[in-house]
Formats: sequence, C-alpha cells, structure tokens
Amino acid sequence: MSTPQINEGAATKPSAPSQAAQPGVSWLSKLIGVQGPLIGLVVLCIFFSFSTSGAFFSVRNALNVLDQVTVLGILSLGMTAVIISGGIDLSVGSVLAFAMMVTGWLSHDCGLPLLLAILVGLIVGAACGLGNGFLVTRAKLPPFIATLSMMTITRGLANIITDGRQIVGYPAWFDNLVTFAISACFRSPSCCLSFS
Repeated sequence: MSTPQINEGAATKPSAPSQAAQPGVSWLSKLIGVQGPLIGLVVLCIFFSFSTSGAFFSVRNALNVLDQVTVLGILSLGMTAVIISGGIDLSVGSVLAFAMMVTGWLSHDCGLPLLLAILVGLIVGAACGLGNGFLVTRAKLPPFIATLSMMTITRGLANIITDGRQIVGYPAWFDNLVTFAISACFRSPSCCLSFS
C-alpha cells in the first residue's frame, strides 16, 4: 500500500490574496461615491452664482430657500431618529397635512382663535404619533404596516374635514412667522454659529 505524497511546498505557499488585501478602488471613485451629492450641490451653487448675476447669494434668496425647507427640515429630524432606530414611518407627510388641516378648519370654519387652533393641531399630530407607537410596540404590527394605515387614515380625515378644498386666509403675522424668525436669527451671530 502506498502512502499519499504530501507536497510541502504547496502547503506553505500563500493562497491568492483576499479581497481585503487587494488595493481598493481609486480615491476618485471613493470621493464621488460618498461625497457625490455634495460635489453636485457645490457645482450647482457655483453655476447659479454666475448665471444669476449675484441674485443667488442674496439674503432674500437665502430667506426664501430657508422658508421653503423649514417644514421638511423639521420632519427630517424626526425621521432621522426613526431610521437610526431601525424603523420607518410612512405617515409623516399625511400626519403633517392632517394637523395643518385641523388647524385651518378649527380657525376658519369653527371660529377658534388661531393660537388655540395651532395648539390643537400640535396635539392631533402628537396623538397620531402616539397611535403609530402603540400599533408598533403594543399591537406588534410591523412599522411599515402601522404607518401605512395611519397615512391612509389621516389623508382621508384631512379630505373629509375640509371637503378636499384648500384653507387660505391666515393673518399676516402667521404667514410671516417663520420668515421673521429666520431673518432675526441671521442678525444674531450666536444663532448663525449654532447652524454651522
């Protein structure tokens, strides 16, 4: 009976280098992959600064942009916490619309003072969030299903209480509330430093 031959050279020879040991992708592809949106934003800002002859970097345009992204910025803070914790909330926009419609409906159709209607709108939004939390934690529904149902319910309720129409005619102080707060913040150096 013959004994198997062992090739000692093959046993000591290193195998092909693993993926981790191989040199990575180039620095340019890493930069574009991670920082691509930021690079695109900088390129767009440079383009618009030259094409609009200085109007793009004006204080008026900055206030306009901040005024338009305020609601999305506030919503994104809450969504960031939800996503970091591993959940998802599909009902954010519909709950916002429902709370706004309740505020407008109470102030315009029911004759409630606007400040009280704003408070009730905030309570309605918090109650919808509490309902989502109850469905996920106590009823053990998946967050996708729970928030999808809340999205449908709040969207329907907003259409029912307003008959599908817009609510307009808020006082000037209410329309200028955010713009005034942002412009006052730009005048304060400590507030500007807190945003950077």
